[in-house]
Amino acid sequence: MGFVSGVETTHPDKGTEMFLYELGVDESARGQGVGRSLVEALTAFAEEGGCYGMWVLTDDDKVAARGTYERAGARGSSSHLMLDWSFDTPPARQARRR
Repeated sequence: MGFVSGVETTHPDKGTEMFLYELGVDESARGQGVGRSLVEALTAFAEEGGCYGMWVLTDDDKVAARGTYERAGARGSSSHLMLDWSFDTPPARQARRR
């Protein structure tokens, strides 16, 4: 039906926080509160584990994702810019490097 994954990150000067890494809900289960329940479960897990907070990145145009996170208690707090690196290594070459 769905899954959620998170990564705990510990900062020496702040403590441990949870990064909501990925949320997925099967198409047939969307719009039924499954995503919100999964996010709420990760939130509870993080809080019980001593995390001081939790965060997630999503695109502005991902209306369903933003709605899910907001219904689960998240609030927009910044206008960060995500920067990334793209490694254009052909898949066959990647397999040989391992």
